Amino acid sequence: MRLFSFLFVLFPILELVVLIQVGSKIGVLATILLIILSAIAGITLIRVAGVATALRARERLMQGLPPEREMLNGLLMAVGGVLLLIPGFISDFLGVLCLLPFMRGLVMDWVVQRSEQQRDEQRFARAQDANDRQRQQSHRAAETEPAVLEGEFQRADEPFTKKDEFNP
Repeated sequence: MRLFSFLFVLFPILELVVLIQVGSKIGVLATILLIILSAIAGITLIRVAGVATALRARERLMQGLPPEREMLNGLLMAVGGVLLLIPGFISDFLGVLCLLPFMRGLVMDWVVQRSEQQRDEQRFARAQDANDRQRQQSHRAAETEPAVLEGEFQRADEPFTKKDEFNP
């Protein structure tokens, strides 16, 4: 959580530093035009990605298949569009990375792998819980049954006779 807070404060500062550096190299007007053009590209991309994702997801649903990859692809394109909307060159760079097909493929593969790993961990945890519940139930059942000890005994108030001797 502290890392997120640190990045939340650090990111705008880094964006300003890069904007000032680029503005000093190419000029203020060119920097402002680049920021406006990237925002327009971001808005256009969000509109196109939303419609295209909805169409692809609908097509998959019509085929009876889950549209998870199409939805994730559309989400990454929308994130790229939002990052292009944010003024600054670092966010533009990250937005362009989200738009590159091979980067989206890498992210989707990582998300799928991570979700499968979490699903396996949840299955393992459920199996462990079932084993623990079964162990607890058998332990409770053992506690409720009376303890039976087998063996021989002799009352101390009875007199000892020769036949009571131990013969191995």
